[in-house]
Amino acid sequence: MSNTKKVKVTKNGKCSVSINCFSCQTRYELCGFSSKQNDDLYYRDITGKKIQDIIPEVDKGWREMFISGICPECWNKMFG
Repeated sequence: MSNTKKVKVTKNGKCSVSINCFSCQTRYELCGFSSKQNDDLYYRDITGKKIQDIIPEVDKGWREMFISGICPECWNKMFG
């Protein structure tokens, strides 16, 4: 299973992003992003925007999942 990110747009115009954890293979869905946040997340490797500036309201453990592909629980098991 890969770390494929899938995006859905809800009826209220908010985006949700589904991500698989590389370690446990659990699929997580993070919801409530604006279309601008979604675009910024998608293009952050090109733009150089920091994830904490794009989605500051999201806990740092979940932001890390966008970067490393590892969920907070697995991250804590691996790195304490």
